[in-house]
Amino acid sequence: MRKLIFILLWIPSLIFAQEKGIRFVEGLNWEQVKEKAKEENKFILIDCYTSWCGPCKVMEAKVFPNDTIGHLANEKFISVQVQFDEDKNADQVKKDWLTLSKKFNKDYNITGFPCILFFNPKGEIVHKVIGYKNVSAFKKILENVTDPKYQYYPIFAAYQKDTNNTEALYQLIQIAREADEVKKGYIRDYLKKTNGISSERNAKLILNMTNSSRDRTFPLLTTEQQKINQFLGEGKAEEQYRGIIYFEELQNTLGRKSPSGYYILSTDPDWKSIKDSLIKKYPDRIEEIMDFSKLRFFSDAFQWDKFIPALEAYRSKYAHSISDRMKIKYVNDVMAYSKNVGKPYLEPLLTWSETAFKNSQNPTDQMNYALLLYQTGKNKDAVAIMEEYIEKVPNYSQTIYPEYLKKMQMGETL
Repeated sequence: MRKLIFILLWIPSLIFAQEKGIRFVEGLNWEQVKEKAKEENKFILIDCYTSWCGPCKVMEAKVFPNDTIGHLANEKFISVQVQFDEDKNADQVKKDWLTLSKKFNKDYNITGFPCILFFNPKGEIVHKVIGYKNVSAFKKILENVTDPKYQYYPIFAAYQKDTNNTEALYQLIQIAREADEVKKGYIRDYLKKTNGISSERNAKLILNMTNSSRDRTFPLLTTEQQKINQFLGEGKAEEQYRGIIYFEELQNTLGRKSPSGYYILSTDPDWKSIKDSLIKKYPDRIEEIMDFSKLRFFSDAFQWDKFIPALEAYRSKYAHSISDRMKIKYVNDVMAYSKNVGKPYLEPLLTWSETAFKNSQNPTDQMNYALLLYQTGKNKDAVAIMEEYIEKVPNYSQTIYPEYLKKMQMGETL
């Protein structure tokens, strides 16, 4: 009897566990799925995957079982998983889906996996999402995708009816990125119809849409550098350009990501070989790229004895091509890890970065600005800033700055 009671108590928890996350329907063909969606007035979510797709497996294990994701998906969608490569053990329903997947592939330009296709309750395609999405990103998609303002295919259809509507084209560009349809030339057409980089919005569009040297907008970071900076601020185009090259060419060469963070592979990289490999692709800006890369590496490797002189040389050499964001980052590195560099070095650093700090509302930035002020003799201003922002810094910093503030209030050396 006791065994029976235990089993009866255990069964509900098993059922609950099985229902966590997205409930994908099984055993239904496409026509039956559409009929079910129509009856329940729900959208259709199709998870397109392959047996060899690593990111597909990560989403399967980490994203789809999430409670929040499951609640959103189960409330709004009829969800189906469709394998897009051969399955020797497939039943007839799976074989029918495989045949249909080839049509989906052609009709909807599926450029990679995972791919999520979304259909309205009538069974009409409204949106697609290419590539891995974490819980936060996928949650945002599920919250928005039933709204026509966030659906690629209806927006594209509307633009086709009036290709002179630049606002519709701008909206299309924003949503086309998620659907991996930007390469169709929308940005080129938009810039042509709006006089190129003639506004802050157009300049921001270039930066937001450029994350790779393979992006069509990447060359504009050099050819239209002056215009981009005119609207967005000093050094913005250069920052994007240098960062992309470092990420693509050097980050994984110099270090590796691990569950515990980023670690370097060598404390003394072969800079000559690195330069030789990069000069073939970027001959006109190789010195700039190398100077940026060394500075970035010295910071990542905590080699502050090399970072300090490298930063001084970098500031002198590229005085007008460093953005406020990067100025703050470099000074934050100095203040966090190099307390004994001395007033003669810090005073020019303060002059160089002060406007950037004044324009920032980030509490941690303000704490480091206060430290910089204090170590250059501006004690009263430093204490006032630290007292104003100390309660706003992240919890992990709460043990660091109160001690600094005590010493600053007493006029002691940090």
